[in-house]
Amino acid sequence: MAHGLRHKFSCISRKCLAIKEMVFQLQRECYLRHNLCSAAKENVAVMVEMIHFQDLFPKGPYVELVNILLSCGEEVKEALTRSVRLQCEQNWGA
Repeated sequence: MAHGLRHKFSCISRKCLAIKEMVFQLQRECYLRHNLCSAAKENVAVMVEMIHFQDLFPKGPYVELVNILLSCGEEVKEALTRSVRLQCEQNWGA
């Protein structure tokens, strides 16, 4: 749901900071309400596959997803960090 909202409002949110912040808040609430961390812990590999290095720039709702995932415990954090580091090395070299 949050991902869909991001796409629907991406054009508008670039022009209006209030809309952008509203979408961020809705995204955070959605992730917390639906216990994203529980899903991430049970499906670490799937969550890691969803995160693509090139989507981390510029800062936006996708980065908010990554920040929430990084707070979901050491196993999720380490897997995510390892994946992003590997993607970075593949894009820019070691």
